[in-house]
Amino acid sequence: MRPNSSAIGLLALCGVLATSIIVPLSQPHARIEPSPPERSSFDYLPLSASGTTLLERKGINVLAIHTRSAEELDALFQDLDFKWPFDASVEIPPLEVTALPLDLDQLDVRKKKSVFFRTLLPLVAMENRIIREQRDFIKQAFRDGPLAPDSKVAAAIEDIAKHYRVTGDLNSRLFRESLMRRVDVVPAGLVLAQAANESGWGTSRFAQNANNLFGVWTYKRRAGMAPIDRDEGAKHAVRAYPSLRRAVRSYLFNINVGHAYQELRQLRAAMRQAGEPLDAHELAAGLVRYSSRGEAYVEEIRRLIRINKLNDMVNLRLTTADKP
Repeated sequence: MRPNSSAIGLLALCGVLATSIIVPLSQPHARIEPSPPERSSFDYLPLSASGTTLLERKGINVLAIHTRSAEELDALFQDLDFKWPFDASVEIPPLEVTALPLDLDQLDVRKKKSVFFRTLLPLVAMENRIIREQRDFIKQAFRDGPLAPDSKVAAAIEDIAKHYRVTGDLNSRLFRESLMRRVDVVPAGLVLAQAANESGWGTSRFAQNANNLFGVWTYKRRAGMAPIDRDEGAKHAVRAYPSLRRAVRSYLFNINVGHAYQELRQLRAAMRQAGEPLDAHELAAGLVRYSSRGEAYVEEIRRLIRINKLNDMVNLRLTTADKP
């Protein structure tokens, strides 16, 4: 599936901003999340001699979309033949919708879900692609045997390890297993289910005004929005992100390094070891500490995965640019 000329023209028109709509919802579950560095090996493939992004080097030209109209966004998706329910055998257009439509809550349930999922799926696919490239690089480096301390490959591995908060001897089994457990993708179905749950299908005040899809809190001054029903004396805020993609990136980073999600990473590593595809429904068990609701929260996420058939999205592929 490749964008046609009319679709590109339509993309150029998508810059209309609607009046802000604030939807007050209940306060999200309290949690403090680690934040990735502004720029690191998370964004760029190791050993790159230029500042070109990894996706561009792989022939994936990301198209930024700036519109806050749900109908306009849906029309754009249709013009690109980007449908929902999504067929996993079809390539995903590399679209970066920077913010959610302000009028999502005015759509019927089916259409709202469709627009929401199609908005986020390319973002998840792009960020997972970057992680997967890093993982492949690490696997190849480890497969080649011991790393020379002063080699470029060792320096790249150290950079990645620093980002993912893994320390130790690069040639030790413990270091290598720890790094491989952290540098891995999160199934798109799990990400979409949590985003839908935490953001009220993209209609919450924090999703609309702060691009916060996952209920992430912060204690940094001027880094977020204060909840309307925050207790007197409380100082936390709901973290604000410059774009939806940055919110997805932060979420994936948190799942991969956060202490609370060790169980999820262990389950994921076991699936890898067994040669099984990553199962979003099963991995949801590792989210028991994401919410104070514990097992009830896990079952809620699993229900979203089942009802919306999100467990079927494996081996997703992004559309690459036409070769000359």
